[in-house]
Amino acid sequence: MYPAIYAEVNAKLKLQAAALGAINFLTEAEAALAAASTESQVQRAWDLWCQSVGPLQQETPYGPGTTL
Repeated sequence: MYPAIYAEVNAKLKLQAAALGAINFLTEAEAALAAASTESQVQRAWDLWCQSVGPLQQETPYGPGTTL
């Protein structure tokens, strides 16, 4: 879900930046560092969400707690 949301946000920001003039994009090394930083935060948020909802039980057509 994270990439889908930020693809739209980033597209809007890119359009706004282009209206201001030439855009200086990140180098490959800068982009790799930024991605590594961002990915660790995505995992952190995911872990926090999983901790807050607790273990989930899978529902099946045969009733709660049964497996296929």
